[in-house]
Amino acid sequence: MLRSSHTGRGLMTEAVKAVTSFARRELGMGRIEMLTDEANQRARRVCERAGFALEGILRQHRASPDGRLRNNCLFSVVP
Repeated sequence: MLRSSHTGRGLMTEAVKAVTSFARRELGMGRIEMLTDEANQRARRVCERAGFALEGILRQHRASPDGRLRNNCLFSVVP
């Protein structure tokens, strides 16, 4: 989560790229996944800008705080 006064600067995209690079280089990870709420357009754009591809929508995958089931987007990046 990023403070609203710092949005729109590419900081989250830069952070995701750095963590992804670290995971590949230092941990030897190949496939890396990210899961976002389908309605969270900002998070989805961060995934796309960081080089992740949308693999699909997981329907009624997670419960929201009010108990309603929400759809999630599964993004991944592979070497």
